[in-house]
Amino acid sequence: NNEVFKPAKPFDYDTQFTDPTTARVKESMDSMKGQFDEHIATSIPTFRDTQVEKGSAIVKTYPDGASMIDLGGSEGGFVKAITKESGGKIRTTNLDASSVMMNKHMASGVDGSAFEHGAFKQGWEAGDTWEAVPTFTPKEKYDVVHESMMFQFIEDGGERASKIDEVADKYLKEDGLFITEEKFKLNDDAVYKQNEKLKENHKNKYYTKEQQNAKTEEVLIGMSEHQANYDQYLDDLHKRFDYVGTYWTSGNFRGIVASNSQEKFNKFMSNFEAPAAAKQYTYKKEYMADDIVEGASAADYAAAMRKARIELRDKADLVTPVSEAEAQKIIDEGGTLFTTKDGKAGAYVTGDGYMGGLFRNPTSDGKAAAKILQEARIKHGGKLFDSFANNEELYIRNGWKPVARMKFNPEYAPAGWEKNKELQGRPDNVFFVYDPKGSQKAGNGAYFDDYDEAYAFTLNYGKSGSNAKEIAAAERVLA
Repeated sequence: NNEVFKPAKPFDYDTQFTDPTTARVKESMDSMKGQFDEHIATSIPTFRDTQVEKGSAIVKTYPDGASMIDLGGSEGGFVKAITKESGGKIRTTNLDASSVMMNKHMASGVDGSAFEHGAFKQGWEAGDTWEAVPTFTPKEKYDVVHESMMFQFIEDGGERASKIDEVADKYLKEDGLFITEEKFKLNDDAVYKQNEKLKENHKNKYYTKEQQNAKTEEVLIGMSEHQANYDQYLDDLHKRFDYVGTYWTSGNFRGIVASNSQEKFNKFMSNFEAPAAAKQYTYKKEYMADDIVEGASAADYAAAMRKARIELRDKADLVTPVSEAEAQKIIDEGGTLFTTKDGKAGAYVTGDGYMGGLFRNPTSDGKAAAKILQEARIKHGGKLFDSFANNEELYIRNGWKPVARMKFNPEYAPAGWEKNKELQGRPDNVFFVYDPKGSQKAGNGAYFDDYDEAYAFTLNYGKSGSNAKEIAAAERVLA
């Protein structure tokens, strides 16, 4: 009964699309929107907004044209809008197993956007209540392979590695983009359940309680047992692709792009504008002390940092990379490595008490990683660190005293600093020591021209004074 699934009111976007290309993609998609499009938009928070932004990003990433296939593209409005707004330069194919969807796609055809009636990976014979569908065999490889929720309709218990292999081996060009969206299982079931509660805030805008009680999850996103684990899916993608990043997070729904081309990966990521409203549907759990691995291996720390830097995209250069060999040297010289148990954040402390290497993967479902990692490092002898002055007030509130600083030097700044909003103001590089009982003020600290001199000054700061006693006392409390 279609009335059961008909929204009580029409869908309304959370996003105002001010970019001209994005606005045109939205208009095209809306002009070809079908009943299923309306249903999924009113059921998944920021899904429709994301399709618009994603379509615009694809058009911008391939200004000279490309080939694209959408696996399980249903009514086809998404790919047809991309072809139309690229002026026909991006040829698209909608692969779907439903002849009903074929008719809907063809009802508002766009030159350069084709429909293929077939099944991804494995077709099937006709049954009493379903039609025969042939296995689709691609005749070419594509610049873009896209799937959104289609994998979840394949009854496989959530297995994804073989599907990724199928895409990488038979569908995608070597420098192509694989763009994939699903609803995922999470390692923390409590976070998953909280996200589900937040999702209801979106559905309540469009469906009555009676409608929601009548609906089943299978209609839209596949049975829960066929959902993949988010972290496992990322690991499976990393085995086939050099660059893997999450471009959209809305509760348990995630969008991921993977490629072996850093250029194409970076272009898509920079062209995509994530809907701001998605954050209100995503629950973040605060990290606690028992979430920290004290004494992580060099291999685990370096691998976690590498994944985080890929996900950080244009902010990656704010995290100085640490190789496995460099991490092992920190251990060999008396230091300690730390990661969170989910592998989404980490830091280190050297043998002489310098605290560095702090990172947090934006795919993390946790928050306050910096605070809990800072406490762990102090416990293991952490005494000092340096950072750009952007967060100076925050560090002071957490008990850190600025004692030395250096003027911003473009020669030693992270690559691409001119485009980074946090560095465009040329903030000082500030050295801090732990002094939770002292009276601090942003801007304090002696200026130095040489990093090693500033480091040595900070390392030896207050050794013979009361500050050293306060640091020792704080360390004993945290121990």
